Amino acid sequence: MATFRSSLALFILMAIIGAGDTGNVTYDGRSLIIDDQNKFLFFSSIHYLRRKAKSGGIDVIDTYSRAATRQGIVFRTDNEPFKYHMKRYAEMIVKLMKSENLYASQGGPITEKQIENEYGMVTRAFNQEGKSYVKWAAKLAVELETGVPWVMCKQDDAPDPLINACNGRQCGETFKGPNSPNKPAVWTENWTSFYQTFGEKPLKRSAEDISFQVALFIVRDGSFINYYMVVFFIHTLCLF
Repeated sequence: MATFRSSLALFILMAIIGAGDTGNVTYDGRSLIIDDQNKFLFFSSIHYLRRKAKSGGIDVIDTYSRAATRQGIVFRTDNEPFKYHMKRYAEMIVKLMKSENLYASQGGPITEKQIENEYGMVTRAFNQEGKSYVKWAAKLAVELETGVPWVMCKQDDAPDPLINACNGRQCGETFKGPNSPNKPAVWTENWTSFYQTFGEKPLKRSAEDISFQVALFIVRDGSFINYYMVVFFIHTLCLF
């Protein structure tokens, strides 16, 4: 009997809110380049039902898609059955996006995509199979030909041309930086809080701490910051 369960997020879409005719999206060692202009972007992770983020000062929204696995599949590693289904899933998502002309390369609002999520935290558990899986996933992303940059968060060895990104509460201090001088410094999850197990006290961060880490990240050439999660209005000043 087959069983199903959700895996960690494999694909994240990042889109400029309300954008139209976005055009070409590339990057250099400073930032994303949209329509031949370097862009400094604040964005937010947001649940499907969260709204009005733009009026709160958010430039970009990312949202998850999830993959399912069947009994007997070893997922998130160099396992042929898993890679088969992951590839089918990735191709389906990209085909849907392309059919609606949603990528910036098609004039749509989607400017970046992420493949895998925080895999660097578990790579060692899979030994060599984990390393080869990272290379395979990166190759898959490139071959999907979306025309927009791809990101791997918490993946210091993200293969070119994928951008390695930081997740955490103190990326202003802890991020080692891009693994290539031609990639921008990206903070894909600025954890404003964190999940707690039942009975734990909620983790709280002060606005001063969040602001300090954001400022420090910017000073260290950061150009792309995501608030995770946004459930309230915030106001930001975008400078570039």
